[in-house]
Amino acid sequence: MKRIILLLLISIILIQCSKGVDDQVLNEEQGTETFLFSINVIGNLFKETTTGHLYLSDANGDIIVDGALINNQETYLSAVFDINDVYDATLIYKVLTVGQTYYLTSTYEDVNPNTYNINEIKRLNPNQDRINLDLSNTGFPLEVISHSGSYISDGNPDNGGTFNFDSLLPASPGDYYAAFKSPDDNLPRYFWMENVNGNTNLNIDFTSLPFVNTSITTQFPTNESLSVNVHGFKNDDNNNIHHLVHFKGYQNGSNSDITLVPDNLFDYYAFHSNFNINNTTYYYSKKSQDIIQNISLPNFDLTINTNSINNFSMNTSGNYDVFNVIYSLSNIDDNVFVFYYIYGKSSSVVTFSKSNLFNQIFSEIPEVSIDDLLFDSARIESYSNINNYDNYLIHLIDFYSTIKDDYILERVSKSE
Repeated sequence: MKRIILLLLISIILIQCSKGVDDQVLNEEQGTETFLFSINVIGNLFKETTTGHLYLSDANGDIIVDGALINNQETYLSAVFDINDVYDATLIYKVLTVGQTYYLTSTYEDVNPNTYNINEIKRLNPNQDRINLDLSNTGFPLEVISHSGSYISDGNPDNGGTFNFDSLLPASPGDYYAAFKSPDDNLPRYFWMENVNGNTNLNIDFTSLPFVNTSITTQFPTNESLSVNVHGFKNDDNNNIHHLVHFKGYQNGSNSDITLVPDNLFDYYAFHSNFNINNTTYYYSKKSQDIIQNISLPNFDLTINTNSINNFSMNTSGNYDVFNVIYSLSNIDDNVFVFYYIYGKSSSVVTFSKSNLFNQIFSEIPEVSIDDLLFDSARIESYSNINNYDNYLIHLIDFYSTIKDDYILERVSKSE
């Protein structure tokens, strides 16, 4: 649930499209270098209820230099550093909602000189346009199987069954997909329309819609719980809309899952799954032209030794790219919430202490105390087409970045 809240909040300040530059200046005699690190905000990313700040700190967690993130400006941090030391970058976003304050904080260990562009979120449907389908001859009850946008609906058994489906367009103009299952049919039927523009109302005989008739079975390791969602998308869609074509949860686990998709409609699929085995959560995601049919456990694992932010320690095995340790704080009395993510390079032994850094960042915010900070989970993950830590940081800082090439993402997560 905390992860879902974080995703919803961070979407307010969506960041995308980053690039690296080589901004080191070495002084060999003194053994120092000028370390340049910057965030370039393009457009009006921050609104009245959101602000951002950037910090650079040393291995002890002492802040060396910091600056506010400002719309249409570059926050440029520069200082002279010892070339033998490592430095962390921390991004913090303050988000105000009705009666609540959220601090979304990410520390990236051992960063190199770099510049990241943060773009204003692209609003694909600024007028909140909707599509309304009045379906007849549906049978009763009609089940919504999948949809491209959030919706409301209402069905009636009279006259062979009617169903009103009203949904927000993910983009306007943009494509729209929805699938429905009638008790009168063995298979779902689907609606697809390209370039829906503005508020659109359609009257449709449900029996005229085509069937969703391609079935793909995916096998999983024996698990205690499982969730799967699959999105389809088109190569020629400039909006890059991922249309939800399948979602299924198994509270008691399942060794298999069946995805139904239309014939020859989507060019690529993004397959996402979470499954739990013995207090370990495994995440597997793949983007490709085909839906994966067999998933196995990754070849890496982790063991948490101590989970304190003052003295964190874990051992890992196998080949992975990056670790991520998550803490959270909920001050219910003052309606203040903190989500703290710590990222770093892969290592067989991961240790850190971020208590000093945390205390310095929140030193002037009395509602936030490190004593209330709770450990959430530790994760290690591997991305098939990101080949070094610097490139991984581009993806991590670009929280909602979309990699258009095929990829496989595997993750192992533990909370104890």
